[in-house]
Amino acid sequence: MVSLANASVGLVVFLCGCSATTSAHQPALYELSSADVGVPWHLHARDGELVCELPCDARVAERSGDYVVVHDDAEPLRKPWRLDLPSSPTAEHVLLVTHVGKGSPALGTLGAVATFGGSTVAFAGIGIGLVTLFQFFVGSTGDNTQMQNDPRPTWLGVGAIMTGVGALLAVTGLYLIDHNKAATIQLHVLPR
Repeated sequence: MVSLANASVGLVVFLCGCSATTSAHQPALYELSSADVGVPWHLHARDGELVCELPCDARVAERSGDYVVVHDDAEPLRKPWRLDLPSSPTAEHVLLVTHVGKGSPALGTLGAVATFGGSTVAFAGIGIGLVTLFQFFVGSTGDNTQMQNDPRPTWLGVGAIMTGVGALLAVTGLYLIDHNKAATIQLHVLPR
């Protein structure tokens, strides 16, 4: 009786064209590589178990918790970079390329703030200087008593100082941005 029931279920499955093995979504095939020559990236499962050393191919389930990390025992002071794998897209074949960061991402953020703030101060200083020069040449009377109490030379100096300090701050911010970047992942869906 049991074998007759199994045969009927098998026949129904055969006739509808579905099976238990094809109904489950197969994990995407990831081709993992690194753009960083000589940097030892490794793929780990959620529990920390080593899966493979990049470059490698691995099947990764959606929301698996897998991650890639840099291991470098030769340089223990080097910052370890860890990147969680993004959720697998509905594609079957994915190319994933890692890029190691450098410095501290927090300093990179500080650099962006310094660049924006410094640029704003520098442009404000240039504006103050130009307005002051315009007023100086348009409103100049040549009277020496009036020149002694004239605040325009002071404002011209303020504009010059703001321009110099702002430019220095902006350049420092650009340096911090360039030398402090987070590690990144590039994900490309490949054709079947």
